[in-house]
Amino acid sequence: MQNDTIEIEVAGQYLGEKKKVEVKLDTAPVKGRMPVTISRVAKSGKAYLVTSNGTDEVWVQKRSYRETDTSVSAKVFAKAIWEKEEQAAAWQASKDRGNSYCYLGKVKRETEKAVLVDATLYQEETDQSITRGVWFPKSQMDEHGAGKYWLCERKAQELVEENGIGGATTVSFGGYDDIF
Repeated sequence: MQNDTIEIEVAGQYLGEKKKVEVKLDTAPVKGRMPVTISRVAKSGKAYLVTSNGTDEVWVQKRSYRETDTSVSAKVFAKAIWEKEEQAAAWQASKDRGNSYCYLGKVKRETEKAVLVDATLYQEETDQSITRGVWFPKSQMDEHGAGKYWLCERKAQELVEENGIGGATTVSFGGYDDIF
């Protein structure tokens, strides 16, 4: 197994900021492309869970997959690995701080001062779930994209009240384990 490092450009911490990072791949690309195997197809049919030589399992958009040689661009693959590692690091960092922060998941929209993330409300008795967008101010987030725990609790309570779901209801941000 040969290792290779690819430099990619990713979004920085602030709106419009770009930075270059190096991503180590377990398999070297062939002519700028990574040979991959599809493990799973998203429910929407717009993304594939792919692996390269049984390692580095990541989601890529269907449009970046080339069927003729079952490959994706090495840069797309590297960026997917980087995003997966960043999300895992942010989630772990929020856990390591003793729940003083909650991981918010993938950002749907961003302004200069806030980010929009998905929150899922789940009513356990009726097995009903509702997904809503929630704005979090950047001033209440850390460098890994985690929101302050007290604000997550407040936003969760507001969602339950606004959507009129009674009974045993849980709220999760970004589909992660921080449940309110």
